[in-house]
Amino acid sequence: MTQQPSHVLKEQHFANGMALTFYDCSRPVAADRWHVEIRAELVAPLAEELWQGVAEEDQALLGAVRERMGRAAELHLVRERNFVDGAGREAIVADLMGQLEENLGRYLVDPSFPRRLFVRRYEELREQCLLARRAAPVNDEEDDDGPADFSHCFRD
Repeated sequence: MTQQPSHVLKEQHFANGMALTFYDCSRPVAADRWHVEIRAELVAPLAEELWQGVAEEDQALLGAVRERMGRAAELHLVRERNFVDGAGREAIVADLMGQLEENLGRYLVDPSFPRRLFVRRYEELREQCLLARRAAPVNDEEDDDGPADFSHCFRD
């Protein structure tokens, strides 16, 4: 995601440690027209008990996923409208914020949400780590005996 100049519209902190922040990333596109973009970022701290529930046999993979995830699971949502009249921009910003708050509110009241978010992010990052592992070049220089000998394939 490209980082744009933005300002914080609203911040909420919850008793379970989660923090929800709304950003206005709107920008002018032409004359009095705007690209209105509202971004919501939810940060949920990862309790150690979430990691204890992971059944991963490959400890190196578990370590790689844990390193990538860090100390918190994050969720990013974006709502946007294009070519908005400058006079109606504030109403669109309020509408998009209302949509995001309503949609996220349904999840935030569910006590199982932090665990489900963790599981989802874990699976995403696990897949990324596996793909990176497969794409990594294999270092076989130690076992390299020089060019292969195919002389037995040819007769004189």
